[in-house]
Amino acid sequence: MVMNVIKEIRVLLIERGDLVQLGLRKVLEQYKEVSLVSQVSSMRHVAALLKKSNPDVVVINLEPSSNSDALLRLVRNWKVAFFPNILLLSWETSEEFVISAFGSGVDSYYIKSINFPKTNVDTSTFLDALRATYEGQHWIDPEIAGYLLKNSIKSPVKNFSGITLINSCEPDYYQILRENPLTERELTVLELIVAGYTNDEIAERLLLGLGTVKTHIRSLLWKLCCDDRTQAAVQALRSGLVK
Repeated sequence: MVMNVIKEIRVLLIERGDLVQLGLRKVLEQYKEVSLVSQVSSMRHVAALLKKSNPDVVVINLEPSSNSDALLRLVRNWKVAFFPNILLLSWETSEEFVISAFGSGVDSYYIKSINFPKTNVDTSTFLDALRATYEGQHWIDPEIAGYLLKNSIKSPVKNFSGITLINSCEPDYYQILRENPLTERELTVLELIVAGYTNDEIAERLLLGLGTVKTHIRSLLWKLCCDDRTQAAVQALRSGLVK
């Protein structure tokens, strides 16, 4: 019989309200594969914790009173500097904010119910979202999925945070790369992806750890607005990044 291996998901929790923070911590502690490496209520300390603890997923529990505009600017900075997978929990369902959140670098978006995190349905769905985010996927609450689909066929828009959300069908990759250029190492990794190398083979060829290779790939996928390696390879060839 094949045994399922439980992978540890290291979580950094950002939550301003102590009572909700306590509730989320209890939810996280129910699951053996989840390890809460740190929790913080002040945004000022997040960058230092990201550098120190290197979590797999950053869970942000956004309250209605939060300064959303400032938060999304911080998310963008964290994404560029540390490349974390980010799961945002929020009451906010407006199209403008949702598009802004994903444009800032949020990977997954979970709409909280009024009783969250007290119900079993809530906690089960939340864990699904957490696991998907850990695996590098985008978990999108069905309530807001239509916003992203609609905006995927429109021209790039400037959202209320001043961040340009690039159209996922015909993005201006040159604008993206001017704002967040690929590093020399990321470009090398991209070339090897186009050549068909696996993560393990890239690590061996470049004499890097597998975790370091995954970090480079996660960064270049974000910079190129791609969901996976295949999309990145296609776009690299189309844009002339790799010949």
